[in-house]
Amino acid sequence: MLIICDKSDEANSVETIKAGAHGVLVKPLTLEVIRKKIDTILERGGVTPIVQLSVLK
Repeated sequence: MLIICDKSDEANSVETIKAGAHGVLVKPLTLEVIRKKIDTILERGGVTPIVQLSVLK
């Protein structure tokens, strides 16, 4: 589970992590930030990204 929150809700995100969330993204978001977080969660550090951003543009 990946939580997306507003800057004002950032303090509440600690509780979601304790409840089992894999990570938190704070708005505003970019595709690059989302991709990096997903790759980190999936432990895909230096390999080819799952989401090819050039395809989405």
